[in-house]
Amino acid sequence: ETFAVNVTSQSSATMPPGWEMEPILKALGGKSSLNEVARLDTCVTMVDCVTFHSNMATAAKAGEQFKGSVDANDMRHVGPLLMQQIEFADVIVLSKCDIVEEKVASSVEDAVRSLNPGAKVIRALRGDVPLSSVLRTGLFDMKKASTSAGWMQQWKGVEVVPETEEYGIHSFVYKARTPFHPVRLMSFLEDHFVVKHEDSSAAQEKGGEKEADLAKRESDAKTKSARMRKRFGNILRSKGFMWLAGRDDQIGEWSQAGAVGQFGCGGPWMSCQPEEAWPAKDSEEYAMIMKDYAGAVLKDRRQEVVIIGQNLDQSAIEHALDACLVTAKECGLVEEASSSKEDAWKLGLKLDMARDPFPPWPEYDPSADMIDISHLSFDISHHDCHD
Repeated sequence: ETFAVNVTSQSSATMPPGWEMEPILKALGGKSSLNEVARLDTCVTMVDCVTFHSNMATAAKAGEQFKGSVDANDMRHVGPLLMQQIEFADVIVLSKCDIVEEKVASSVEDAVRSLNPGAKVIRALRGDVPLSSVLRTGLFDMKKASTSAGWMQQWKGVEVVPETEEYGIHSFVYKARTPFHPVRLMSFLEDHFVVKHEDSSAAQEKGGEKEADLAKRESDAKTKSARMRKRFGNILRSKGFMWLAGRDDQIGEWSQAGAVGQFGCGGPWMSCQPEEAWPAKDSEEYAMIMKDYAGAVLKDRRQEVVIIGQNLDQSAIEHALDACLVTAKECGLVEEASSSKEDAWKLGLKLDMARDPFPPWPEYDPSADMIDISHLSFDISHHDCHD
């Protein structure tokens, strides 16, 4: 694999502070891009055993948590950032194993292995790591890296088994074929996580937050995390997609890491995309789509969220999420529909947008260019089904 970076296209205005273009071009020996002189060999992530759990539980942003070592304006939340680095890594080095109790180091190791089952995990004592473990390993492979996360393995039906059951690592997939009521779902999310709406994040980050707000955010995160642990166990990671009542044509993206949950629009369900977006009927991609197809009414609309954590109460989590589903009574029906054709009551819920706590999502225009939502469907470039 190579770095797809064209150095000559970078202007001095976009260079990091203190960097100069001329020495870089000289070092490249006249080449215009890094991929002409180098390849990505190994992606290494270092996890601090002392701070792992606190970093996952914080509501702070990188610029606040790591002052002096990162850009003060870095608005990325620490938990999701750490999660991304763990899930993408070929090698994960656990540092400071020698200054924490064995049960702490083992707990962190089990958690990390569940989050990225395919990564090589190395315990570093006093910072000592064999160079052969991180240099010239040839481990990096983009296709493998893009599907290596534990939540994705679970989603694909690959059982993720930790090295030991002592620390209670567990994962499962929550599934349903009824939409969530947006008010009840938001209440559930805000009770247990610091909620960040993907669609409004740009505006939030542009305005920034005063440093004084950090203490309040941390207090809120601590309260919500404690409530989550008491009710459900420690949910380290949940990832997948959701169906919100009244937003029947669009996928809701669900991504939570530690204390922070991010939820937004992931594009249209495949049932809402034009026929030319479909793979050939005799292809593996088509078969994978049809595997999740539930008839002419629901099609591919569904809830499917992978949940990974420690000491999870799966039944309690499923019961809480089931309580967020819209009911037939709310749609004007006295009894629950029993046939697939009557599933139509699940579509078209009319909710006063003033009561809908989720930000507006962009309207889907079938005549516009098809939207790539491959990040939701593994090998499939789109996520749809025919009428």
